[in-house]
Amino acid sequence: MRSVGIVGGGIVGASVAYHLAGRSDVSVTVYDRGELLGGITSHSSGGLRPYGTAPAVSLKRRAVDL
Repeated sequence: MRSVGIVGGGIVGASVAYHLAGRSDVSVTVYDRGELLGGITSHSSGGLRPYGTAPAVSLKRRAVDL
């Protein structure tokens, strides 16, 4: 079994940890200096800006479709 440490418990860190934890071959630990999802993520408006590189815009469009 592999051990994985995630630094940062914001939306990205929590999502990565959630998806890795679903695998039977990975042990996941999340490190954060405060509450999970209590930093910048908790102050975010959740907006997806329509600019950036082509791959970033493509990912944002896919996220909206979800």
